[in-house]
Amino acid sequence: MMASLFDANPTLPRSAIERAAGQKRRILERLNEGPATNSDLMEIAHRFGARLQELREYLKPLGWEITTTTLSGQRGVYLYTLKRSEAA
Repeated sequence: MMASLFDANPTLPRSAIERAAGQKRRILERLNEGPATNSDLMEIAHRFGARLQELREYLKPLGWEITTTTLSGQRGVYLYTLKRSEAA
């Protein structure tokens, strides 16, 4: 059985579970609009890396991936892109 996009650690308080689910939804919506930088995603969730990892695990069996690219000439700035997996 595949996990839901909004599954979270059941030992967390309900408010934390709901917040993480909302953050994942907003990050996915943002990436669906087009590539986003780490600064863009930081506005949605300070721990956006954790949410990205959860999204990657969820999206992989569906044939989607989130790629990360370092922007040249911009130290510490990364571009995240939602795209179809090449294996799909």
